[in-house]
Amino acid sequence: MKSKRILIDCDGPLSDLVAGTLAAAGIPDHVPAPEWDFLNNLPAEQKYAAKRLRSKPGFALSLPVVPGAVEAIWHLRRIAEVHILTAPMSSSASWKEDRLAWLSRHFNIGEDMVTFADDKSSTEGATLLDDKPANIETWSARQGRRGWLWSCFHNQGSSWDHRVANWPDAVRVLLAQVG
Repeated sequence: MKSKRILIDCDGPLSDLVAGTLAAAGIPDHVPAPEWDFLNNLPAEQKYAAKRLRSKPGFALSLPVVPGAVEAIWHLRRIAEVHILTAPMSSSASWKEDRLAWLSRHFNIGEDMVTFADDKSSTEGATLLDDKPANIETWSARQGRRGWLWSCFHNQGSSWDHRVANWPDAVRVLLAQVG
């Protein structure tokens, strides 16, 4: 029987870590670096100040929701099990609690539907949606299933060809994986 479990990363597809970080740092109009560490094109002092802000208690609670995500998750949950697979932020003592509260507030997702993992490749599911190419590549290789890359400015250099750039497309391909 085909798995009906859809794994979804939080930062990128659900929460806008980039906009939240730049807003908290007082530079909401800054054009982020086109790489994983999107703060790399800031002067060193601003970069480290922005990173320190992400470590403060409550930061994860302030992140904006990606447009269309709430409706998409509601739709997906009517048909499949949605499980959030997210990396912890070790520099923040409250990240896990804040992230769980954020997911509960915006998506009505409880702790039993969330896994915090640096290595996402061993978590089983029908498919994975993530914005980090390395996570998609290692998960797909280990699970023998197709993962989908949430297209962002920082992963445009990736050669991974299974991409989605918006929630309507994501819902379509994710449901096809569990269909």
